[in-house]
Amino acid sequence: MVGNKSLYAPALAELTALADVIATRCQSCSRAGSVEELVAVGAASGADCRPCLEYHTERARDLGVSAEDVRMAVVTALAAARRRKAGSE
Repeated sequence: MVGNKSLYAPALAELTALADVIATRCQSCSRAGSVEELVAVGAASGADCRPCLEYHTERARDLGVSAEDVRMAVVTALAAARRRKAGSE
């Protein structure tokens, strides 16, 4: 913590926003854990962690998430990462 603010507050806010977008747009997220796995896919994409991305993509697919919904999570997360990077320059 720095003062009253957590160092992770911006990242948590972004993940919460990503979860909201995914929950709204996901067409194949009927099983429990689907949205959470797509958030993990998005976080892995934003962090550029290939092993994490592969693991969470496989888990999402095992839960019945469509390839299109996985792609939507990746695109949304990468767009957020670009906005964050542009704002820090």
